[in-house]
Amino acid sequence: MVFGLGKKKDDAPAQAQMSPEAMAMLNQLAQSGGGGAAQPMAPSMPAPGTAPVAGAGQMTQFPTMAAASAAPAGAELSAKEQRKQAREEKKAAAIAKREEKEIERRRKKNSKSRFSRAKYLREAEGNALSGVVLSSTLLVLTFIIPIFLNAFFLIPATKENLTVIQEVNNFRSMIEQSRPVLQAAVARKKERDDALTQKLAGFADGDIAAGALRRLISDLESRGAVMKSADSGAVVNSDVGIQQLTGKTITLELKADFLNYLLVRNRFVRSQPRINVAQEDIIAVPGDPIVDVTLVLSIPAKS
Repeated sequence: MVFGLGKKKDDAPAQAQMSPEAMAMLNQLAQSGGGGAAQPMAPSMPAPGTAPVAGAGQMTQFPTMAAASAAPAGAELSAKEQRKQAREEKKAAAIAKREEKEIERRRKKNSKSRFSRAKYLREAEGNALSGVVLSSTLLVLTFIIPIFLNAFFLIPATKENLTVIQEVNNFRSMIEQSRPVLQAAVARKKERDDALTQKLAGFADGDIAAGALRRLISDLESRGAVMKSADSGAVVNSDVGIQQLTGKTITLELKADFLNYLLVRNRFVRSQPRINVAQEDIIAVPGDPIVDVTLVLSIPAKS
């Protein structure tokens, strides 16, 4: 089918042929044709394989069939057979007439013009609409969808990736620039760690520091000092703010002779160069050598 030009013309109608029933009846009539009596003849029908001939008035005509044998057989037929033969001839004539009408109807149908302006315009408009729809679909698939994807998904994602890459490059540049400073800081930290390790080696162990504090209590009591409470003289651990060191702290509340206390206290402080005197309160009464003393000592020791 060619768009906008209507349907392709059909082929010419096939040559008309008689039906098998009509041919059988005509053959039977030809074989049993009558003698001198005139017999009613069916309309001329073409012999088998003979094409119809169109006349000047466009009416289909058939060549007449050859007359049957002139043998005088009609006189020998009975009245019943003649009636039967007449019925068969009428039936054959009716079939031939019906076929001739069908042939004429087909001829008229085929002779009509195939072109229709309304049909042509309808098909043309339909084809144009289809082309517009197809073009629009291709335009959407080719341009609009890629532009939409780029504008709302690909371009923002690409910008984010570029931003991340730029930040990573900046960090790498900062690391490269600060690498000498970091190396120097690491070297200084190592030096400080080594110095701290050496200093920590000069501190006594925690058990040794606690034993020295207990000996201080014993020396004071041997000089006549008296503890005011049972909790006085207990050794506890305290934080000195340095890793690997723990402060051994003792709190003393006692009554003692001032000179004896001063003698024992100074001797103990000189024996512990890293001792910390956190608190020392002395309350004396005029004319009385016995004083009230509150003393808090802390010795840093290795934990």
